[in-house]
Amino acid sequence: MQKPTPHNPLITLLSMMVLVGLAIIGFIALSYLLIAIAAIGLIMFIIGFARTQWMKRFGGKTTLHTQPKSGRVIDHNEH
Repeated sequence: MQKPTPHNPLITLLSMMVLVGLAIIGFIALSYLLIAIAAIGLIMFIIGFARTQWMKRFGGKTTLHTQPKSGRVIDHNEH
């Protein structure tokens, strides 16, 4: 049977510091990633909103939502 290795407090302290440091670095990186994703989503939302407002105001060759014309179409023939 082997003897258990003695616990070195310095190694334990260093390993705990490394683990805590990696956890903090990971949390910060995840936070920055979340902020970047939110910023990209906000920018895309603003661009989409601006495009729809532009189309509503100034029109365009293509409409965003084509709706069928409802009702009767009365054709007036000139005699």
